[in-house]
Amino acid sequence: MTKPGKLAATMQSLLTVTEKDPAWPAIIDDIGVATLCEIIMTLRIVYARYYCGTPADLAEQAKAKAVRAKRLN
Repeated sequence: MTKPGKLAATMQSLLTVTEKDPAWPAIIDDIGVATLCEIIMTLRIVYARYYCGTPADLAEQAKAKAVRAKRLN
């Protein structure tokens, strides 16, 4: 069984690597494109199943989207 704390810590550490980091191509090569796509799909499904749709979630989504947009600009 997956340990939630360890998985959460790993996911949090991903946030320290920005979209512009030149390490991403090597990371993707190490993971593999198909595996990365599977991870993304799994995260989307988990999010939709457990957290999508409440007003608080929608507000959090908007805030996260604004942060991402700011980082990309």
